[in-house]
Amino acid sequence: MPGADGISMKSPSLNELLQDPCINNIIDSCLEEDFEDLTAIDEIESFQVNKDGEMHFHISEDKMEVYGTFYPPCGTGKELSDSKALECLTEMKILSTLIDIEDLSGFLYKANEQCKPIENVIVARGIQPVPRFPAHVELLINPEQYTKAINNLIQSRENKDFDYKKISQICILEMGTPVGHRIEEKSGISGMDVFGSIIPYQTTKIDRIAIGKNLKLFASGDIITTIDGEFVLKDNEIFINEVLSLNEGVSFKTGNINFPGTVIIKGEIEDDFSIRTGGNLYVYNSLAASEINCGANLFVMNGGIIGRKKKKVVVKGQVETVHIETVHLEAEKGIHITKSSLNSELFTNGKVSFGSRGKMIGGEVYTKDGLHINRIGSETAVDTGIFCGMNYNDVNALILLKKYRFQLVEAMNSVKVQKDPEGKSKLERQILKCDMSLEHILKNTVYNENARVFVSGTVYPGTTINICHVKFNVKEPLKNGFFFLDKQAGEVRFSRTSLT
Repeated sequence: MPGADGISMKSPSLNELLQDPCINNIIDSCLEEDFEDLTAIDEIESFQVNKDGEMHFHISEDKMEVYGTFYPPCGTGKELSDSKALECLTEMKILSTLIDIEDLSGFLYKANEQCKPIENVIVARGIQPVPRFPAHVELLINPEQYTKAINNLIQSRENKDFDYKKISQICILEMGTPVGHRIEEKSGISGMDVFGSIIPYQTTKIDRIAIGKNLKLFASGDIITTIDGEFVLKDNEIFINEVLSLNEGVSFKTGNINFPGTVIIKGEIEDDFSIRTGGNLYVYNSLAASEINCGANLFVMNGGIIGRKKKKVVVKGQVETVHIETVHLEAEKGIHITKSSLNSELFTNGKVSFGSRGKMIGGEVYTKDGLHINRIGSETAVDTGIFCGMNYNDVNALILLKKYRFQLVEAMNSVKVQKDPEGKSKLERQILKCDMSLEHILKNTVYNENARVFVSGTVYPGTTINICHVKFNVKEPLKNGFFFLDKQAGEVRFSRTSLT
């Protein structure tokens, strides 16, 4: 029917009338009142629209999933069916073996029975490719992470006055430590999209780690250290260093050094850091103010050993250095000094030797096998002591006992002591024990009565030469000779005649 303006007006459908939001708002507000008779409304609500169920499918962008949305039927409309769904998917060229029939049937049944839409559910899936994993090494210990964890543990156990010299950036492992596992290659498997097209597998990118020196790969795949040493990961290779090279020296960056093998130090060694090695120690600059414990030989290549703060240098092998000053040095198998020793204490069960112009001024030398030197002492009669023919461990024990005995005597003389029923004090009994210990060491020590002191230059007054506890005081300059023990006379003599 034409409207007032002459334009034809189309009548709204029943669904449009029923869903008119304006009308529904008015009705809802009215129904808030209490009506006794709603017969007319019941009749309207009993009206049903007849509509078949609908289904729609869409494919994901990567073609690996098919999603379905299912609308239930209305009134006497046709229900959703499996056969119709499969027909639609076949028309879309979806590979039938990739359709999840069980899930699809479940979704259709649920939509039909509950009369509710089921939206965006997966009804077909492609097969994801399985990547290829090349053979590779998985680390059980990462050196950097390991040292960080150890340092944190050490620091957590210390008090607020934590000594940061104990922090180390060097990963030291014992022989037999598992450090990694070799994973064998896993083959890749190609995939397939929902249309059945092949998707090639990819090879996973893995940083390949080579197995270097001093590590053993077992049939089980375990990688085990074969020596004690520094565990290193460098340039995608793992290995154990039996030699630790510190080109930048020893500082807070390295912390104290405690290494089971050989250590090479080319940089500066800062004060108060300790160095402990199981093998040789090579120092390319001066070695100053450090506590050293070397399990083999010590070589100070271009400088000397300078002592400060009563630090000790203890070496189980030999020592070679250019010069030495104010140092307590113990070397089991011998000491060689190119130029000079000043006010130092040298102990060895081997021989002490100097360069052709080497000199010793002040201090003491304890050597079981003798001394070769150019000059001893100085024109100003500096006290210098040479002690030959005894094991230096016995000498150290004697020195410590004598110092302890002196302290006991001083204590006894300075305070009034209580005495036991036998008339002796505890201090007196301890002094007696010291005397007995001193006598025991002197009685049981093994002497080298053939030890000699060879001097190619001058020995100055102020020097004492002791061979097997027999003393010779140098009262005038002596040149070009050697000191030896005359066993028959029980004296130390000096001779310029060569003895064989």
